[in-house]
Amino acid sequence: MVSISSKESRLLIFTSVAHAISDGWYFLYPSLLFLMAPQYDDDFVFLGLLANIFLVATGISGTFAGLLSDIFRMRVLFAAFSILCCLGCLLVFYSSDKISISLGLFLLGAGNGIYHPVGLASITRHIRNSVNGLGIHGLNGSIGGSIVPVLAISIGFAYGWKTPFALAAIVSILVLLILPLIPEDFDRPILNKSALISKLMASKLVHKHMVVLYCIVLFREFARIGFITFLATALLSYSVLGKDHILGVSYAGFFVSFVVASGGVGAFIGGKVARWISYERMLFLICLPAVPLLLGFGFAGGVSILILAPLIFFFFNAGDPLVGGLLGKYLPPEMHGQGFAILHAGTHVIGSLGGLLGGVIAYYYGVSWVFTVMGMFLLFAVVVNRILLWSDDRTKMLST
Repeated sequence: MVSISSKESRLLIFTSVAHAISDGWYFLYPSLLFLMAPQYDDDFVFLGLLANIFLVATGISGTFAGLLSDIFRMRVLFAAFSILCCLGCLLVFYSSDKISISLGLFLLGAGNGIYHPVGLASITRHIRNSVNGLGIHGLNGSIGGSIVPVLAISIGFAYGWKTPFALAAIVSILVLLILPLIPEDFDRPILNKSALISKLMASKLVHKHMVVLYCIVLFREFARIGFITFLATALLSYSVLGKDHILGVSYAGFFVSFVVASGGVGAFIGGKVARWISYERMLFLICLPAVPLLLGFGFAGGVSILILAPLIFFFFNAGDPLVGGLLGKYLPPEMHGQGFAILHAGTHVIGSLGGLLGGVIAYYYGVSWVFTVMGMFLLFAVVVNRILLWSDDRTKMLST
């Protein structure tokens, strides 16, 4: 194992805190969806559309942020992440109609989308054992993400669903305060602007291995978004945990937080086991068990869904460090920002339709069918991985 230097540790501390905040905002709206539903006459099509608006915004901003991260200072982009998230949360808090809440979630998504391509590129570019670094990064992100559902749902029950957004606006500013943690030499751009339009570099971004990786990530993210968006709603629909609470802490919120935390453990373990066999094979093996679990989740019912949900999210997130490791393997360091930009364009613009499709399915056929359909998309990802990316060659990347 490669030891982590002090500068690498500082970068990991910053990205872990920022990742915790960013992941938390991904779970903020899904956690509160069922509390918002009565205000919007249980219009799950509109509520699914709101999830789609948020994620489309993250995809658009993430695409541009990833491209810019190769030629701009990271601190500038992270500052934009902090400020836009704060403003978006405030707009949702003060929203009075469907248009204003839609604009607020779009702005929150635009800010939140900046973090992942920039943060992930900084790790794969500057931390020598990048897959292990991505595992640690994923664990800390999920810790932050796991705190949000229990707090948001509990506070939402007590003070209304808008209050968690006001608190999220305050937390978002924390990123500005810890920007000095980023080492100065890590903050410098490594490309000039003209390099972004190089035909040679463009050819690497659309190499067959990268295209297959894009497809796998797209199918995985579609399924994951649909799953997590309707998890809290499923608990209420199945009369599991429901609105019960103790000392103001919602049982349903605590469980969703536990599910998210299990994903963090999965990300940490995924980063550790990657050295055993090739990233390609490990990604297939670690995603495969989630397929039958997700296909049957919607009709399991009762206490069984309390067992299945954390297992599903564990396997989902365990694949994330491997995806980052594959991108780092296939592309040279100066192109990592662009690579993650394309991943975010697909997963958050197209993959975000998982929330909208889930809303349509829930409205017309019931919440249980949402998870079966999402299981089919995950199955597609596993099949594509097995057929087109089953390789044991770990010696070369596309730059050679």
